[in-house]
Amino acid sequence: IRRPPRSTQSRSSAASDVYKRQDIERLEEYTEGARPVKYAGIVYSNRSRDWLGLRDPRHVTDDIRGFYYALMFNGYPVDFVADWQLDSGSLDGYKMLILPSVASISIEGCNTITNFAGQKGGIIATYLVSTLDEKGRQLEEFRLGEALGISYRGVLELPWSYIVVESEHEITKDLPDRIVVWGDYSLSLIHI
Repeated sequence: IRRPPRSTQSRSSAASDVYKRQDIERLEEYTEGARPVKYAGIVYSNRSRDWLGLRDPRHVTDDIRGFYYALMFNGYPVDFVADWQLDSGSLDGYKMLILPSVASISIEGCNTITNFAGQKGGIIATYLVSTLDEKGRQLEEFRLGEALGISYRGVLELPWSYIVVESEHEITKDLPDRIVVWGDYSLSLIHI
């Protein structure tokens, strides 16, 4: 009777791990005492995950992951911002704040975001941003409506992979159609 090996890790995988540890040890002196560069802050809202993502948290977490990977893989310094940081006004140093499906925001958090925008901080907000209070209660209007220049008219009743462009804007001026398949990589909106 042959006994199974004690480790399921192959020799080549173990050797790879040794090289990774050596790389980390070699670079450690350069990272000791280093502080993260605050450029883009992506809000990871536990409240939004709990309230908006009640049935399926992926509706919130996938948006967060998407922004994180898109920015990180393109070389932008990325950090996460929590609900408590919005509530306490702790956004010093960020140039951009991303609110991916951040539906549940407190009044204090809205004030922080409004002040951030007033100081020329960039804001990207998606989906039902600020349509729930911090207890998960539905609001009749966006809490960030004034700061973002938007108003709530309801949820679009088309398959969620479509966007309907209703008015001209610098971002949409070169779109060939008024209905756009979201994620349609055949569209080129950037002219270099």
